Amino acid sequence: MSELQDSGLLGGYRRELGWGNGRALGARTAVGPEFPDPPPSRGPDLADPVPVPVPVPVPVTTDH
Repeated sequence: MSELQDSGLLGGYRRELGWGNGRALGARTAVGPEFPDPPPSRGPDLADPVPVPVPVPVPVTTDH
């Protein structure tokens, strides 16, 4: 590995791109598009769904 360091090949692509020492993490400094405001509510809150009735078991008889 020291041969790569001595030749300048190790990390050479980073230098070419300007990614030298002291580079800040991109996720911490990235600036992206603003998120649009959510659309206005058009009804009941879907986070509170209507409860679904639980079926009641029907007794089974073996009389014919």
